[in-house]
Amino acid sequence: MLPSLKYAAAALALSASAALAAGEPWSRAAPRDMTPEHQQYAAQAKQVKERQPGGSFGFDPMTTTWRGERGRTNTHPVSNMSRAATVSALTGRYHVYKPADQNAWSVRYFAPDGTTYFCEPQGRGRYREFRMDRYVAHTPFGLYGTMHWDSNKESTATPPASERWAWPSVANPKTGEYTTYTWWRGEWHAETGWLQDDYAAVWAEKCPQLPRSASVNNRQSGETLNEIARGARAYRGMSVAFPNDPRDPLTAGMFYHLYPPQGAR
Repeated sequence: MLPSLKYAAAALALSASAALAAGEPWSRAAPRDMTPEHQQYAAQAKQVKERQPGGSFGFDPMTTTWRGERGRTNTHPVSNMSRAATVSALTGRYHVYKPADQNAWSVRYFAPDGTTYFCEPQGRGRYREFRMDRYVAHTPFGLYGTMHWDSNKESTATPPASERWAWPSVANPKTGEYTTYTWWRGEWHAETGWLQDDYAAVWAEKCPQLPRSASVNNRQSGETLNEIARGARAYRGMSVAFPNDPRDPLTAGMFYHLYPPQGAR
């Protein structure tokens, strides 16, 4: 479900000459799904971008390819948490969410030692468990998120610098929602859920290898995300740099349509 992010700069970012006439968002009509709320998110994201060292906000939009892969770049969600905020919110907590291809819950535990434990549904009530090394890294657009690396399967013990790009993630402290986005079957899929401190009672049966780092919540049981959500106590203490909607996020195409980079024509 979460392979290491393989879009190095070479995958989405090309030379400046190659990027010309590549469908940049500032030279196209406004995205049809952009709302007044997205414009408000973008205005506050712009202020955050301007405060970043060197204006760093992920990939350089002037050397990014904006065409192809069914709009993967234009529709890329803009992450809204800093590195420190991401580490603080995730470490020692569980992320419960609905995976892309199952009408069930999935959970990952962000251990303090930098390991992430996964428990993912395989259908018919069966789950598989595994763990990977976790890195908090810059996302291609916006601020920070997480990426994972299996040193036993990859050719290097740690991810090369060119591949240290995280999946986009968007948080909303008001609702407690935390979403990680993955590119799956030609579109961005929202792994929407929440962070929690409690250990759900159902995990003892389905995920026996999942670390139990907190008290057991006996109200959390069932096979579907809706069922396990009924007794959940979502963590709402995450800090965001600017507001964004985990279910309908500001995208890179929206942001750079509204605020073209310097030198754009």
